[in-house]
Amino acid sequence: YAAFTGSMTYVLNPDYRGALGAYRRALDAAGLRASQLDGLLRMEDLGILDLPAVYERWCLLRIVAVLREHIRVVPPPGFRDRLLGCVTNRGALSLRFGGDAIGRDLLVEYQPRLPREGLPDKQRPNPDFMLTLIPRNGHGAIGGNPHPKLVLDAKCKPFAPIEEGGAGRSLVEELDELIGKKRYHEPGDHRAFVL
Repeated sequence: YAAFTGSMTYVLNPDYRGALGAYRRALDAAGLRASQLDGLLRMEDLGILDLPAVYERWCLLRIVAVLREHIRVVPPPGFRDRLLGCVTNRGALSLRFGGDAIGRDLLVEYQPRLPREGLPDKQRPNPDFMLTLIPRNGHGAIGGNPHPKLVLDAKCKPFAPIEEGGAGRSLVEELDELIGKKRYHEPGDHRAFVL
C-alpha cells in the first residue's frame, strides 16, 4: 500500500520496510553514508571499459590494507571518508600512518606531483603512489636519506617475458621509461616500482 502526499511517497509494505532495513544495515556495516554510496554509483568513468583506473584504485585500497594489517601502522582519523572521496572525485590524497611500534610514520600519497625546477605543476610527473618513511622522536634517518621514498606506478597491462624480443614491452623497458624518461627517481634517488 502506498499513499502519495505532495512529492513524498510513504510505503507501508512490510517487505519494503525489511529491504530498507537491510539496506541501512549494509551501509552501517560498510561504514558508508547514503550520499557516499550515491557518489560511487554515479561514477560512470569507472566502468568496465576503464580497467586501468579500476586497477589503480584497487592498488590504493590494497596498499592501505597491507599497511594496516601486516605493517601494523595506524591510519589517521577519517581515513575511510578521505579514501572514498579521493576515489569518487578523482583527486589526490595524502595519508600519514602512525607507526608507534616501529618508531617511524609512513606517508602514503596518491597522485603526487614530483618536484621539478622550472616546470609548471601540470607538466611535472605524477606517479600513482609514493610512500615516504618519516623518522619519529629519537629515530634517525634510514640509510643516510632523511626521507626514503618508494615511487609506485600501477600498470594494468601484460608484460612480455624479458628474454622474448618483439612480443611487446617488457617490465624492464617499462621501468627504463619511468626512470630514464619520466625521472621518477629524482630528486633524492627514489626507488621506482611497477605494480
